[in-house]
Amino acid sequence: MASGKLNVKPLITDTFRFEESVEAFNFAVHMPPSSVKAQIIVAE
Repeated sequence: MASGKLNVKPLITDTFRFEESVEAFNFAVHMPPSSVKAQIIVAE
């Protein structure tokens, strides 16, 4: 992944801001079948 040879961006289906961290973790506990991976953005 670090080399860029594997494109993992399509696997990230849900993105949350740092301020939404609690919501993101609650979402991950009950993640819908259509979601693959959720991420929290710390800085933009």
